Amino acid sequence: MRRSTSIHVGIAIGLLATAGLVNCGTDAPPAREGARRAATLNSSATLELPTKWWTTAQRSSIEPTSALDSSGRLWTAYLEVKSTQAGEQVSLIASVQEPDGRMVTIRVEPNSSRAPAAPSLCSFNDQVYLVWEADHGEERGLFARALGGGQGGFELGSKKVIATGRVLFPTVQETSDGILEVVYQALAGEQYEIRHARRGIDGSWSSPTRLFEARGDYWRPRSATRGDGALHVVCDSFDGDRFVVDYALLENEELPVVIRVAETAGYQGMPSLALDSHGRTWVAWEEADQFGEIGGLRAERRLKLAAIEGTQIFNVPGSALRPGGNRLTRADFPRVACGPNGLLLTTRTTGESFVPKHAKEYSEFYTSWFTQVLSFDAKGRAQLGVLRATDGDGEATEQLLASRSGDKILCVFSADGRSRQQPKPAAFEAPIETDWRVGKVELPAPSGFPELVPRQKQTPPYAPATHRPTKRAPGERALFGDLHRHTQLSRCQGTLDGTSLDAYRYARGPGQLDFISITDHYQHLTALSHWRTLRDVERFYAPGSLVTFPGVERALRERAHVNEIYLDPVEVPGSIDSFHREPDVKGSVPIEHTVAIPHMMGMKAAPFPWKYFRSDLHRVMEVYQGLRGSYEGAGLPYEAMNRELDSSSMSEGIRRGLHFGFIASSDHRASSTAYAGVWATELTRESVFEALRARRTFGATSQFAADLKLGSLAMGARGSASAEDPLWIRVQSPAPIATIEVIKNGETLEFIQGEGPTELVAISCRRYQALGTEPPDELKVSLKGGRILKATERMHGRTGATLALDSGTVSLRKKIPWIDFVLEIEPTPSESGGPVLELQLGDLRDSVPLNEIPAGRSIKHAKNLVRESIWRIGKPFLPAVTLSGFEIAIEDPNRAAGDSYYARITFTDGNVVWTSPIRVTSLE
Repeated sequence: MRRSTSIHVGIAIGLLATAGLVNCGTDAPPAREGARRAATLNSSATLELPTKWWTTAQRSSIEPTSALDSSGRLWTAYLEVKSTQAGEQVSLIASVQEPDGRMVTIRVEPNSSRAPAAPSLCSFNDQVYLVWEADHGEERGLFARALGGGQGGFELGSKKVIATGRVLFPTVQETSDGILEVVYQALAGEQYEIRHARRGIDGSWSSPTRLFEARGDYWRPRSATRGDGALHVVCDSFDGDRFVVDYALLENEELPVVIRVAETAGYQGMPSLALDSHGRTWVAWEEADQFGEIGGLRAERRLKLAAIEGTQIFNVPGSALRPGGNRLTRADFPRVACGPNGLLLTTRTTGESFVPKHAKEYSEFYTSWFTQVLSFDAKGRAQLGVLRATDGDGEATEQLLASRSGDKILCVFSADGRSRQQPKPAAFEAPIETDWRVGKVELPAPSGFPELVPRQKQTPPYAPATHRPTKRAPGERALFGDLHRHTQLSRCQGTLDGTSLDAYRYARGPGQLDFISITDHYQHLTALSHWRTLRDVERFYAPGSLVTFPGVERALRERAHVNEIYLDPVEVPGSIDSFHREPDVKGSVPIEHTVAIPHMMGMKAAPFPWKYFRSDLHRVMEVYQGLRGSYEGAGLPYEAMNRELDSSSMSEGIRRGLHFGFIASSDHRASSTAYAGVWATELTRESVFEALRARRTFGATSQFAADLKLGSLAMGARGSASAEDPLWIRVQSPAPIATIEVIKNGETLEFIQGEGPTELVAISCRRYQALGTEPPDELKVSLKGGRILKATERMHGRTGATLALDSGTVSLRKKIPWIDFVLEIEPTPSESGGPVLELQLGDLRDSVPLNEIPAGRSIKHAKNLVRESIWRIGKPFLPAVTLSGFEIAIEDPNRAAGDSYYARITFTDGNVVWTSPIRVTSLE
């Protein structure tokens, strides 16, 4: 085939020209506090195409997969979830639509457990073949069976077990007559790899083998075939430093040819592929500048598209994917399909957000996602439209199939129609999800392909790395997790938090988490979404590499916001209605299998009354939240912007003699800013949960660890101690320690800092503003009575901020609504009154005399130029600390029964670790 810088194929039949057009919907701006307005989605139109619904709204039907058999019949398989008094009944359903429109349905797996997931179908001679995930004894596995029949009847082949273990996302294809290939994601040791298995003509399955050489975590393979014996596969992976998209061509029994399609420092993921009639493989994927390094997991996605011919890669220019200047900022979960003469893509987009006319607060809004269709005419020009019938959540629900005649592309999807079914939900308190239905839309076949430009730097088959990350050393070690994560199921920040798949990929990837719990708001969950959440906790549980816990956030009446974390998904109540009622713990969950974690302590809107504190349940509390800051107490580091009540701060609880441990966690769109730390012996549910229950925990703003011991008492314990026993503080950190403060009964026992000429000051900016009231984004800071020697961000990820020091003035520009940065200053000794920070934000100015702030303390800024706090850290006293650790002993000659101790360790980069308290019940 002739190669050129531009390829146009097809006839002039534009997708949008054949469809009825109306004005497009609206696109919600990123979630933030204040009023909300809708904005027009640029250069797009709503496609009013007939929809064929196959299921009713009485029971939810999700995760559809489809295939066309040799007779032109459309087969579809999906999960049907029905709520009963005994819990959720889940069935795997298959249906076939005859050419005359008649539908025949059968239950392939009736009334299964919570395990079924990710069905996949392919055409197979005169029948179809179905593969899906399910329980296999105590493990998960892949099951398969043939489906056939006609004249209103169904034939079910025998059920086969293809693979066992931690397996995900199967996809099945017929590579040639009678030969099937299943490709899937499987856990091997501490990493996921891509495996494939072949079914021969005799019906037997081969042993699974690895398709890509191991070099990182591989995810979610997609496959395609032309029926010539060759299998085409794409997937993405994360190797510890970067995301990549890989394409593999597997022909017969030969080793696969692997081509690197995308590799950048940013995020690349969710690829799909399609084969055209000209011998090219088209690969579409989503791209972003970063993935959870700071901020939300799905704040923005760009659509990427490339074509592969042989080993040559052709790029589609980004401008060709943005008709009319549309930036496609929500190009989530791309799908690609090829007709005889052209190519068509779909993505999920936030096409419509509903703001009731009576809305007075942003919490009354919710978001709907739609499928966006991108097609090309014979001249390669892009045309964009939105399918209104696909109204649903942020998950990808559709599959594209080219008809055998080539005159149309079938889009099979599931949707809940939330914007039409629930146009006016109650403010924040109502779920927006409704019953899901499976439907089909027929899209006119595309008439052209986009412009292609040969990639200048070709990507040859790579030489894979032969090593894996070494296993963690045995014995007790610091593990880092997050016990406060949200997804699009929580209404308040759904456009940014991403899906559960995003959360688990982040945890295993750049987040480098050891454990995680998704704690969506209980009032936003339905029976279906609750069931899927519990199911996926089991799907992604990977002992040794990622521990997943079931969890939920509850706003209990007069008891603040509490995250309830459970040990065993099987014990969690299946009915979401039970979470609307008191008491805190459900009857089916043993108290020893539950940890309830109050957070946002001291917030006036949701205070935690200490009379409800239960030492057997509230084992730990969230001392620091990535989104809002610390609720430790007044005047303490990174004080939360909305900490208004001293009566329910952590410090007040300790003064009252209550005993609880400390953790930190993220909350909405605050990835990589807060961590729950535990000291545990194994990376399993049982070991991590035992550490939580024992309060052997610490809260940290980065992955730095600390431990505290007093005689025989471990951190978080209470018991007898000697009056002579010193407190031992152990620290593990890649950054130098700046100061250490030991707190006894809520008051400072000892503050350790250096004696050098310089000191550190942290400035925390947490500005939120209403839509339409954009303040200047540049903050300028200078020092009167001294010099600013250095300015650094506390966050280690890419924040999009610009922090510069020029002629003694620090200028900060930022994209995210919060950021913390640290100044190293050198006061002028002779200056009367001491150093003064001068701050300027637009026309607003303010001065802060540092001598009014004691070392180790902070103040809230008077004029809200910096909405949270200015913290005078103090003088750093130690050189760099190695990763092997650092220990220091602190003595207390005035120890008495009832005393409580914890430590706060600050580092020169502004990060903080809080140890859990130790309480002395008696003196030996």
